[in-house]
Amino acid sequence: MSIDTILESDDSNRRRPPRTDAAPEPPAGRSVGFGNALLCRSNGWKRMTHAEWTMLLGGIVFVSLLGAWHLAGILLVKRLHPASRSYSAVLAAFIGLFLLHLSEIALCALSIIWAHYVPDGGGLMYFDGAFGEALFFAGINFATLGYTQVEAFGAIRLLIMLQSLAGFMLITWSASFAYTIWNEKFGG
Repeated sequence: MSIDTILESDDSNRRRPPRTDAAPEPPAGRSVGFGNALLCRSNGWKRMTHAEWTMLLGGIVFVSLLGAWHLAGILLVKRLHPASRSYSAVLAAFIGLFLLHLSEIALCALSIIWAHYVPDGGGLMYFDGAFGEALFFAGINFATLGYTQVEAFGAIRLLIMLQSLAGFMLITWSASFAYTIWNEKFGG
């Protein structure tokens, strides 16, 4: 049987009912953008909830503060690493950056614990509220690995998304800083 025969025998001429699970188009004359804060959901167009705004705006403030914390940490590492032209200077910078990232992951864990208790903010499946569990979840997200046995649902996902983005940015910033240290010590 050829493909043409299969296509011809398909009852494509038969009228099918419209899909009801598809999201409707936005109302005429209404733009879809940040000002209206509309999101597409399977049940139609819906405004962001108060909990989603709380997570989004709180996450933006948190990531901004995390960036300031990182800048202060980098300046401290730069000031404290040995001025000698040796591998110990590079190792000191590496250890300083490691401790800086560990502190940032701990701050992310604390924010996850806070966000877990925001009313209507969603939550984390299989999360018992322990700091160690939050630290593991924050570390996986911070490193943007994405593997975890704790799953997020609801508005808290916005905070976790911002933490993953911040982790990627801060790790990249640290890598650039480490490269600069290496170049200062061993570059031409």
